[in-house]
Amino acid sequence: MLRAVSTSGPRRVFISHTSELAEYPQSRSFVEAAVDGVGWAQDAPVRMKYFPAADQTPASVCTEQVQACGVFVGVIGFRYGSPVRDQPESSYVEWEFEAATRAGLTRLVFMIDDDAVGLPRAATFDREFDGRQQGFRRRLRDCGLTVQTVRSPEELELAVFAALRPPGGSGGTGSRRPTSVQFPGQVSSGEGAGPQRPASPASGKKPGELDKKNVFISYSHRDRKWLNRLLVHLKPLERTRKLDIWDDSKIKPGTPWKDEIDKALHSSQIAILLISADFLASDFISDNEVPQLLLGAQGRGTIVLPVIVSPSRFKNSENLSAFQAVNSPENPLTRMTAHKREEFFVDLASVVEDTLASFEDVTP
Repeated sequence: MLRAVSTSGPRRVFISHTSELAEYPQSRSFVEAAVDGVGWAQDAPVRMKYFPAADQTPASVCTEQVQACGVFVGVIGFRYGSPVRDQPESSYVEWEFEAATRAGLTRLVFMIDDDAVGLPRAATFDREFDGRQQGFRRRLRDCGLTVQTVRSPEELELAVFAALRPPGGSGGTGSRRPTSVQFPGQVSSGEGAGPQRPASPASGKKPGELDKKNVFISYSHRDRKWLNRLLVHLKPLERTRKLDIWDDSKIKPGTPWKDEIDKALHSSQIAILLISADFLASDFISDNEVPQLLLGAQGRGTIVLPVIVSPSRFKNSENLSAFQAVNSPENPLTRMTAHKREEFFVDLASVVEDTLASFEDVTP
């Protein structure tokens, strides 16, 4: 018997994938990124690894778990995976997709690109079932769904979030209770805490009259080259999305600089922190900016996005480590190639863009 789908609490999102996508890239897997994207949307991820022991066939358990969800998310790589024991003509991912189709679930399919980052060759070719997997990928592209191709975990995370909460709509989540998965940049405020949003613009304004969205960038002056590169990637958003980017270079000579910084911190919806040993060593940042950012995150819903520039004691910082970093501390910008850094900044600009779009979804 199928379990009833709960109408209270977060929406259940079934994430279907093969095992190698839970292992690679080693710094952060595609499956971890998909789970985080579901968390961004304040929904609850469900994976096959969570299945309990049951006195049922694997196909029956698989069908029941899928149909108890509201949305199916397929992360489709190049390995076919294990055939279902009692239905050997299908892989588990194929079976889960068909179960979602029969149940009438919303189906979101994300195809891993041929030149995806971080996948070893063994994960891009299935020696035994390559023909089956290529056929499955073709059927997904031809079945009438809009299939999105992604190259990196960061791109997948944003794509899942955007699909579950499309700009201009609620994404079907309504007023569901947030899950325990944190929105990147959210500071945890207790069990079940979800992302807090800033207050929406005052009602009564006409379209096009919304206030600018403010982004505050905190950095050590020794890391100015990283600030400059970030500003280049954010510039198109500044032109097209009424975005106001603030860093201390905006302070005019002769103005009370501390008051200017306090004002910028108080009015920001997003704060980007360029984390390095120099950043953590700065008394001014530690004593003035960080406390304001904590208050903003907890009281005004400011989203704080730490970017790990270079090796540091970020994970040992009780206050800052409460925020989920955009990139892993094990993969700082200084460790990336020039090409990978540019890809990272493109992804970071997308994080900012999607976060601002989520603010626009909030109604008074």
